[in-house]
Amino acid sequence: MKIKLALFLFVFALMGCASTQTATRQTPTVMIHTSNLDVIKSKIVDLLASRNFVLVKDTPYMMEFQRQAQGIKENLIISLSIGNSYSTNYFTYNFMFARLPQGIKVTAIPGIKAIMPGGQVNTATLLNNNSVTQECEQLLQLIKSEVEDTTSTIPSSSATSHYQSY
Repeated sequence: MKIKLALFLFVFALMGCASTQTATRQTPTVMIHTSNLDVIKSKIVDLLASRNFVLVKDTPYMMEFQRQAQGIKENLIISLSIGNSYSTNYFTYNFMFARLPQGIKVTAIPGIKAIMPGGQVNTATLLNNNSVTQECEQLLQLIKSEVEDTTSTIPSSSATSHYQSY
């Protein structure tokens, strides 16, 4: 009887340890106080291009970037999570834009993508990874500060006319 009770408690404890916990972390989002979406998109392209990301899709409400995984460590991480040893692996960033009365809300979703030899595409977001989410939030804050600084210090036409004469 004691063995059955101990076995039951052991199995019950294992089941409790195996349960998944859902993350309550929100998607990285920032409100940029400007109505000029082109300035925001240009800053995002500039920052991500400097990190070797390539723009693969651009619509009025979304931009998608990807960078091929480099080296054994990066490829191994993606291959073990969603790919295989033959997949072509990428890190991705998706930015979504919403025009609101107070400005433009920018949401960023970091992720990974594996393209299998047969053409199957597997994707996953990295929102449950705290370090990646924090890096994404820092990137959004950098974009916000640079865009708001740029749009608040646009020179007047009289100031630019001096430089246009040269």
